Amino acid sequence: MANKIIDRKNLTFLIALFFEVFAMLISITTIPYMVDTENCNLILKLLRYTGYAIVLFKIFCDDYSSKQMTVILIIIAILVMNSIKIGGNTILCLFLFVIGMREVDFKLVCKISLIWYLAGIIITITSSQLGFIENWDYTSGERVRHALGFFYPSHATSIIFYTMCLFCYVMGNKLQFWQVCVLEGINIIQYKETDARAGTFLMVLMPIIFWLIKADRKAISGRIYGKILVLMFPICTLTSILLSKIYTGTGILLKINSLISNRFALANKALNEYGISLFGKKIEWIGNGGYGHTFTTFEGTYNYVDCSYVRILLDYGILFLLIVIIGFTMASVKALRENDKYLLIALSFIAIYSIIEPRLIEIGFNSFVLVLVVLVNNRYDGKKAEDRRNESTKRQSN
Repeated sequence: MANKIIDRKNLTFLIALFFEVFAMLISITTIPYMVDTENCNLILKLLRYTGYAIVLFKIFCDDYSSKQMTVILIIIAILVMNSIKIGGNTILCLFLFVIGMREVDFKLVCKISLIWYLAGIIITITSSQLGFIENWDYTSGERVRHALGFFYPSHATSIIFYTMCLFCYVMGNKLQFWQVCVLEGINIIQYKETDARAGTFLMVLMPIIFWLIKADRKAISGRIYGKILVLMFPICTLTSILLSKIYTGTGILLKINSLISNRFALANKALNEYGISLFGKKIEWIGNGGYGHTFTTFEGTYNYVDCSYVRILLDYGILFLLIVIIGFTMASVKALRENDKYLLIALSFIAIYSIIEPRLIEIGFNSFVLVLVVLVNNRYDGKKAEDRRNESTKRQSN
């Protein structure tokens, strides 16, 4: 008999999430560009909207306190203003899943979604090596980068980073040294193919830190480093935005900018050109993704900003950035109080990675964005969900 019972709320949410993740995983590969792109994108859109419909059904079936309804309505009002200002519904749809996470077992979602991501990565990379899907190359001077079946090399690195983080979190204190070695080997291979330097460095550290932290038997809430880690998102947000704003192209910041592929300079230019607003603005980001494959001439000046914090600030405004950072910080504090050191470490690595990559709030890459449910949850909702699942297991066993 199964040890785990997936109740109705968990199952409904997982089905909805599957449609979203599946569509997103396909969309970041070269598959849509090997077939009728317009029809393929339409099918992927239908899959995503199927997921939205299912999670909406769960949301309407859930019960809410007056406090929760107030918070949800305030967030929705801000997101609606964002959508009107920029002409899109991306973050509204994201928050359907965040709200839908109420009374859902986060660890269970991580375990199931880990299988999806692993399958997606293995199938995509294997297919690209066997010639079933296109493996695009990007050349800059003597630097040749392979996308491994994904749209751009950084897409491959990012999906591997977040999946590695998910794997380490799910394994927790069961993470073995041989698994750490395997992850390091995978990291070496992805670096040789994608030449993604900053992400690779973090992936060298990540499995080692997760493995070493097992030796610390003391509650993380009693450790100084635990109290520091809960502040990683505010620290990384303020640091990246401030350094980008004051960057002048001289001194030590020039050297750091060179190491992180001109990210400070591009962020500085974007902040000065587009400015900061409450609800963001529609910006056409021009990057290298697809160059030489879907287009050969840039229709404007390269302006792509990789820092998640600067991108969220420019695209969606100050208010939404505050919602995101407050949410991740609340989730970090909750992890500290519950002695969930593995979740706290995972969120800390994601906070640092978000300085150099813009995928923080993209659910197709980052399942940990679902921790933002803490914004609309009662303090003990997650515990109640786990208790209900354990109680169901006991009844089934009897």
